[in-house]
Amino acid sequence: MVKEWFKDFLATTALTLILVSCFALITGDTTVHLLSIFPSIIANAIIHLGLLAIRLVDLKHYLVEIVCEVSFVLGVVLVVGHFAGWFRLTPIWVTVAIALTVFVVACLINVSRLNHSLSEINLALSNTER
Repeated sequence: MVKEWFKDFLATTALTLILVSCFALITGDTTVHLLSIFPSIIANAIIHLGLLAIRLVDLKHYLVEIVCEVSFVLGVVLVVGHFAGWFRLTPIWVTVAIALTVFVVACLINVSRLNHSLSEINLALSNTER
């Protein structure tokens, strides 16, 4: 469980930094500094710990769980962004768009991982039935 959490944390942190760098490269934004990396790492750690807690709560409806997760992610990003000064020179919508993109890509990666695991299980089951 810790290993999976750490891999997910590193993957989303890397994806965040890549998207921020791509945005800066495309727009010519020179305000992306080395010091913006540390708040991104902190935000990703808080997000992953919080998502663990949200997933421990037995929510009856999947849509409610997704809304809670997205709201939590955006809340953390906005609070950390406020304290890190991300919004002084960069519009807030850019940070929200990057956060939502990272969230969607992370969900797609999880779905892909789940499909791979299910395929392996089905293959193992079909081999034992022979």
